[in-house]
Amino acid sequence: MIDIVRDILLDLPSVSNITIHKDKYIRRRTYQCAFNCNLLIQEKEVAVIICVPENWEQELIHIFIKDIYSLPFMPHIEKDGKLCLFDLEGLLIEPDLYGIVAQCVERAIKILYSGFYEDIYEEFVREFSSYWSYLPDLVNMKISIPDKRESQILKYIWEMPNRRKQEKYIHYIQRCKNACIYAGPSEYFQLQRLKGQQKNGLFCYIQAKDYVIPPDFREPLSINYCNKLLSIMYPLKKTADIKKGCKSQLLIFDIIQPNGVETCIAIFLKNGKLAFMKDGRFKILSGKSNKVLPVYAVREDKAFIIKRTDENRYNNKKILLIGCGSIGSYMCNELVKAGIENIIVVDIDLLKAENIYRHFLGMEYVGQYKADALCRYFSKNIPNLNIKAIDGDIRELIEEEEIDLSEFDLIISATGNHNINRWIDNEVLNRKIDTVVIYEWNEPLDIGCHVAVISGKNTGCYDSFFKRNEITGDLYDAVAYTAPGQRVSRNLSGCGGSYIPYGSSVSLKTVVVGMDCVRRVLDDRYDDNYLISVKGEGYYFARAGLKVSNFYLQQKNEIAIQRLSVLAEGKN
Repeated sequence: MIDIVRDILLDLPSVSNITIHKDKYIRRRTYQCAFNCNLLIQEKEVAVIICVPENWEQELIHIFIKDIYSLPFMPHIEKDGKLCLFDLEGLLIEPDLYGIVAQCVERAIKILYSGFYEDIYEEFVREFSSYWSYLPDLVNMKISIPDKRESQILKYIWEMPNRRKQEKYIHYIQRCKNACIYAGPSEYFQLQRLKGQQKNGLFCYIQAKDYVIPPDFREPLSINYCNKLLSIMYPLKKTADIKKGCKSQLLIFDIIQPNGVETCIAIFLKNGKLAFMKDGRFKILSGKSNKVLPVYAVREDKAFIIKRTDENRYNNKKILLIGCGSIGSYMCNELVKAGIENIIVVDIDLLKAENIYRHFLGMEYVGQYKADALCRYFSKNIPNLNIKAIDGDIRELIEEEEIDLSEFDLIISATGNHNINRWIDNEVLNRKIDTVVIYEWNEPLDIGCHVAVISGKNTGCYDSFFKRNEITGDLYDAVAYTAPGQRVSRNLSGCGGSYIPYGSSVSLKTVVVGMDCVRRVLDDRYDDNYLISVKGEGYYFARAGLKVSNFYLQQKNEIAIQRLSVLAEGKN
């Protein structure tokens, strides 16, 4: 391996003075082999150590700056001098050692060239939190940033552990160092189940005209750096807040950079004091015993944590979800994860033990009303959520005017009950309500599922799905995959315990289709009433001795979309 890598390095024109590094243990890690060499960046030479890990196919090559103090402060250099070459997420890696070494060396040279000769502000801003985390004496904090972006007083709790009996002082100090600060509004403390003493912190909102770059982590954090941040914060307006701010020890900076990137950092004043300035801002007073500790902020507010989903478009929408069984429980989860904050869930039933293998919730919630249980679960786990449970029959609630269907941006019926769905559809039509209703239901076992999107403004209604037998006059479901006249329900607990058998995977498939419809409706991309039918394999359906309908046999593709106006014509 040594000879192979040395030959590769000798073949690269930007690498010089190559020698074998005597020790394979480098910067707290053992490598297969390592080489001292210089990288040529125009007229400059930078001394580095190029290291080959055991699993170089996955980790690539590691390149360390020999002396980080010999370079100006520049991006993509970690605390131990390791160059952060690539974000491996989504990276296409060269398949052979020569390609990997050449690729890594080329990237190292680009990083160093940029640090010496190019504008590096945006690179610093993009990785601000990483450089801040390299500062010495770091304290950890979890924070929920307030929705209203302005400088204000923000509460925090720093729960320091009690010293245990016979615990050595050095071990106690170490536990204290690992203690975390929690900062945010009162509902955040409730979500975290924190009951410690709440203190006043100063939340400093900054819209920077010039880029704010992180401090050089090779030096202790200075009071001067912190005062520069305080000098550009939005001033506090309330006299009461100013008095509280002067006594604050925790200072949180929410910085909006010129390119729109948001940076959240904080400091803790140890023995330091704040002075209020005439311009409405603050300044840390200098003193021999004054010290500022850097605080690494992990954001847990909804505006930040939902960014990975790109689903913050619907936070002002109000949804009514009827039915909290298998489909409804998974649907509720997806609505919440889509960023929808205002949800009312309705169900009259209790969660039973026999429900849990196809329900979102588990044994912890058995014996509780399904709607209440969902509400408790999500209120406990998701921030900034306004979810309300109503335990009752939707028909009675509407008739007694406890629920007004016109108040909602979207109504979802996940009852799986045709009779209830027909009643809801008639109510919407008779009351001339324009709100779109999405109906979702499963068929037995693995035969399939359906989602219907219906508005009174368009042609076709829920009754379009039903026809009468020409001979018997019986009403039957014309869009069912199950042939009429079969017994498909099962029973576990006698009278009132009947159910349609299907697994949670069928409900999940229904919810995926349903959520696509939700987005289309809320994005105003819905233009007609339609039925989406999704065929399943039907293997277990056939094994149960059940027969499929002509509707199933005539559907050629896995997914069929039909306009209700066409179904209504066929019915007539």
